[in-house]
Amino acid sequence: MGYFKVWGGGLPVSGEVCISGAKNAALPIIAAAVLCKRVCLENCPRLSDTATAAEILDTAGFCFDRCGGGVNIEKTDIGCACIPQEMCGKMRSSVLFIAPLLRRFGCVTLFMPGGCRLGARPVDMHLDLLREMGAKISICGDSITARADNLHGIKTRLPFPSVGATETAIMAAVCAEGESEIHNAAKEPEIDDLCAFLNKAGADIRRGEILVIRGRNSLLGDVRHRIMPDRIEAGTYMAAAAITGGELFLKNAVYEHISAFAEVLMQMGCAVRENGDSIYIEAPERLYNPEYIATAPYPLFPTDMQPQLTALAAVKCGDCLIKENIFETRCGHVPQLNKMGAKIELLSRREFLVHGTESRLSPAVTEAADLRCGAALILAALAADGCSVIKNGGYILRGYEDICKKMSLIGVKIKYCT
Repeated sequence: MGYFKVWGGGLPVSGEVCISGAKNAALPIIAAAVLCKRVCLENCPRLSDTATAAEILDTAGFCFDRCGGGVNIEKTDIGCACIPQEMCGKMRSSVLFIAPLLRRFGCVTLFMPGGCRLGARPVDMHLDLLREMGAKISICGDSITARADNLHGIKTRLPFPSVGATETAIMAAVCAEGESEIHNAAKEPEIDDLCAFLNKAGADIRRGEILVIRGRNSLLGDVRHRIMPDRIEAGTYMAAAAITGGELFLKNAVYEHISAFAEVLMQMGCAVRENGDSIYIEAPERLYNPEYIATAPYPLFPTDMQPQLTALAAVKCGDCLIKENIFETRCGHVPQLNKMGAKIELLSRREFLVHGTESRLSPAVTEAADLRCGAALILAALAADGCSVIKNGGYILRGYEDICKKMSLIGVKIKYCT
């Protein structure tokens, strides 16, 4: 992996940022394209994860063609319903291909997914859902094979509102026989985007307290869809304004999607305003930390913004107790931030106390443990004098399109080195 260099921190960011399409919406939609005839996607971000998804499609005999600002996906060759281990190891979302490839080919083999190391993150819920629908699953070492001539509708309750498991349930059910009811399904806006995409292609999905899917027992048709804006990218740039005492105008951003984080910023002393499909944030130099923040499923505080909030709290006023309720080991940013002069006590793998220093951090050579850890370290570098280095920069490229260009436009001196 390459590394990022960030220097000249401590200056307020200012200007305009256009938020890209959402990584966490694009990946399940690209997987769901396997169920359709011809697909045209707008606002599909250029990320290493979407490139990996394109490689998986190519293996399965689909053409992933970027043309202008859009992406066209269509079945071309015979293909193979076996995702190579190398591709599965690159990203967690490779597991999202199991349901659509199973429906398309009747059999699929993949390997335990990789990606960011945030704990066990088991695929059990995905496999249990497919078993309920009639698939036969066999596991040999890291290899998973699923077989099914037909899938049937189910009524089930997820033990946890998992985003990935909800997406697998939707993709398996839309082309199954009969009606499915999914209780305790995830409510994230990326789920809504997947449902909107599939409904345009001919599916029958109704969202409510219970997720109801009427299966059509056949593949879907043609579809054109614009991928929603990335709420976590928007939140990260909002944090950049807050940590530097700057102001930003975010275009192509939906306030409702990031409102839980925006409300925390306003409690700290920022001015945040919604204006149609844009967000304006202005931050004074002095902000006051919330006493307690806990991550939870949408619409509450997102786990993907927890590391960025930790970096912000490290240089503001007061102590902040942070509890991570989604991933058991999302704390890799803590020792790295402490290298830069932050004062954070790791109370457990899920809980840590941030002592706000009200001072700039020190430049250091740090190492991204995962995607959002990397984002937090870039934010910390914005609050440090001198040149900071973030190793394992490839993690950051998984989720932030054109990050060097966008940061440069708002006054940040940043460079990615291979």
